[in-house]
Amino acid sequence: MKLGTHALSAGKDFGRKRPLACFCLSFAAGVCLSVYALVGWQMLLLGALCLLCGLACCVNRSVLPGLCLLAAAAGFWLFWCRFYQVTSLETDWLDQTASVTVEAADYSTQSQYGWYVEGTVADGDGPVGTRVLLWLDESGEDIRPGDTVTAEVSFKTAREEDGVWALSNYADGIWLTGSASDATVVHVEQTPMLLLPRVWARDLRNSLESLFSEETAGFLLALTTGQKDGLTDELDEALTQTGLRHIVAASGLHVTLLTSALFFLLPGSRKGKGLILLPALAVFGAVTGFPPSVCRAIVMQAILLLAPVLERQEDPLTSLSLALALLLVANPYAAASVSLQLSFAAMMGILVVCPHIRVGKGNRALRYLQSGLALTAGANCFTVPLVLYYFREFSLLTPLSNLAISRLLPFLLPLGMACGILGLLCPEIAMLLAVPTEWLTQLAVRLIDALASIPNGLLTAEHPICLAWVLLCYLVGMLVLTGRCGRRTGYASLALLLGALAICVRLTDLPGAGETLTVDLLDVGQGQCILVSGGELTAVIDCGSLTDDAGAVLTDALARRGLKRVDVLILTHYDADHTNGVVALCEEGYVERILAPEPDTDPAAAEPLLRSVEEMGTEADTISGETELSAGALTISVLPICGGDYDGLCVWASYGSFDLLVTGDAGFAAEEMLLERYDLPRMEVLVAGHHGSAYATGEALLEALSPQTVLFSVGENSYGHPTPETVARCRKAGAALYGTSEQGTVTVVVSQSNETEVTSDS
Repeated sequence: MKLGTHALSAGKDFGRKRPLACFCLSFAAGVCLSVYALVGWQMLLLGALCLLCGLACCVNRSVLPGLCLLAAAAGFWLFWCRFYQVTSLETDWLDQTASVTVEAADYSTQSQYGWYVEGTVADGDGPVGTRVLLWLDESGEDIRPGDTVTAEVSFKTAREEDGVWALSNYADGIWLTGSASDATVVHVEQTPMLLLPRVWARDLRNSLESLFSEETAGFLLALTTGQKDGLTDELDEALTQTGLRHIVAASGLHVTLLTSALFFLLPGSRKGKGLILLPALAVFGAVTGFPPSVCRAIVMQAILLLAPVLERQEDPLTSLSLALALLLVANPYAAASVSLQLSFAAMMGILVVCPHIRVGKGNRALRYLQSGLALTAGANCFTVPLVLYYFREFSLLTPLSNLAISRLLPFLLPLGMACGILGLLCPEIAMLLAVPTEWLTQLAVRLIDALASIPNGLLTAEHPICLAWVLLCYLVGMLVLTGRCGRRTGYASLALLLGALAICVRLTDLPGAGETLTVDLLDVGQGQCILVSGGELTAVIDCGSLTDDAGAVLTDALARRGLKRVDVLILTHYDADHTNGVVALCEEGYVERILAPEPDTDPAAAEPLLRSVEEMGTEADTISGETELSAGALTISVLPICGGDYDGLCVWASYGSFDLLVTGDAGFAAEEMLLERYDLPRMEVLVAGHHGSAYATGEALLEALSPQTVLFSVGENSYGHPTPETVARCRKAGAALYGTSEQGTVTVVVSQSNETEVTSDS
């Protein structure tokens, strides 16, 4: 495998050969700049400036630069129009309540906060014609596409408060969210034609679940339609570890594989096949819900299929640019879609980088290996920075994983789709076809599990040394592409990168290397689960929820952090919303040791729990006196307290000058005993007691600890948590407030220099 000399010089004639691509990319640049960097008046001003400069260039016969400037002006102004529309909607309806009728566009979905459904306001006093995300109580349990919901709806903005995912709803064309009360659901007898693909997607799901085991059905469903909620927790984690999550997210890969399979199976000429495939691709896009990445791929495939029909030459770079521009014309906020960004970046990398990597003339196995590595290098060239930014991690196993699994996907996707469809039309044939499909799918799953077991497979953005290695890769790549590296120098560069990677992995495994303290208050709904990781020690404080699977949420968080085990799990008390995820976590072998209150504090709950975890081989110790755990700069003190209705543990974590306190469900009396018995310093972070109850986190505690930040672990509940009086006390104490019910998982990161940063999912 060789790299072309002076590869970047190929871009000199790009504009002359691809004027449409330049025009579309300039338009997209204007939209993207507006989304991420500009406010309203700046869009108008830059649009006017680009218009004047573009006209001046055209007058001076610099046609291509002029057209590009005009395209950028169109991007600025188009986004301003949508920005003005959304701002007007929010101005008119934010915090307003109206009686409306919403037509459901999909099936309702249950979350830890209740039921929700996407739909369009069809009638009433509200914003008719606007797409909304409607939240309901139990009345939303059985809503189907086309059903209507009539209710009093309190509208909120669909934009999140902050964070990299703030515009995710806007990117999907959802402008408002609403909480419905006194909802009346009317079921339609016949689903509207435009919504039938959502019904087909549900039927396909039911068909696959009836034919295959739970693990196989979940994997095939994700592979064929992008619905990942059926994946088992173990397989979901393995896909993350191996960098293969893209194969279970509806994307251009699926469109390409499906097109190739149908093109091979269909009879007739190339033109005839193209005309047949176009509606098939439209149906596939509708079944998957038209995510931006699939839309991009369908547009590109449509241009490719129509090229021979229209007797035009197809250019992939132009098709990619045109597809992006068309998506942004339909919804300029789609530029904020993470899936579109990753899809476009991967395809651009393949089209720009891969042509300059020449595969050698070795045997077939060697050529397959080289071409696979070239394709992976191209796809990751522009996506790695995005992945590290959005997900804070990148799998080093991606090249190996893609090579290992790529030969199975062209068979699995058509087989899964065929089994699902035949299960609806002819179940007997579907059952026969399901046998080899089950075997092949299990082969793929076992292969993914084996790859995930390779140690040190995840590179995380938390370690500066890992980021330095990524920058070194780009530097070497630029030198190679610009022709500054000869053959021998290229081999030396490859050896340098591999050696640097080995050193990087080794250094990040050393005690204290790049050590920071990370505290994740996980969004488990009405419950509590806190992940504390610092250097050599990984601790979890509580693991329970009344509305969600706290164990599954925790295992996902461990995978994101690249952690394989929990050194100690501390239970503040035995209430179910603090403990009901413990047994499943121990069953999976994550926990080495448990610290818990004395069983006599709650015998009915304590004895079965402790017996279960001990039977699984997990060490369980009960605490009657102050216990201290230390590793590196992190010290965790477990403090028994009792008072009022609370008899359990508090946890004080100290890292340099940073201090965190978790009081469990301690009320006022227990808090007073805590202050009397233990000499506690001022706290940087306090986790509010009893999920924000009115009878916890009292003035005495707040005055003594003076916390800079107070965190609330709370979900949908009937108790009113966090109560207004508790919130008022915390604000009066001058603390910044964060809660999982509104902001999702809250993360506190403390550097070695004791600089503290608090972030959240929103």
